Amino acid sequence: MCEKKTERLHLRVCPSSKAKLENMAKRAGISLSKTMEQLIEESPIREMPPLDYFHLLSGLRQIGTNINQVAHVANYMKDVHYAEYIQNWRELQQIILEIRRSVELR
Repeated sequence: MCEKKTERLHLRVCPSSKAKLENMAKRAGISLSKTMEQLIEESPIREMPPLDYFHLLSGLRQIGTNINQVAHVANYMKDVHYAEYIQNWRELQQIILEIRRSVELR
């Protein structure tokens, strides 16, 4: 990828090709220019995940935050079940990773 975009490119395409390019850009949530750049660079153009994906990840992050807060209190109170805490934390991280992978593979 280049450092600075200084060159302009003007090209003609048929209406159906233009519509396909515009559709690709819209589904990916990027500009038409960026779509063309990714095609030239042979980079994959991935569709933007649905809004539910971002809401789900946000909720999972909040759960992770809550787990950390409970762990801090438990540690302060000297009542920590480390093995159980670590197991729950790992399961949450695995779920987040699986969700990200499933969306990225679309």
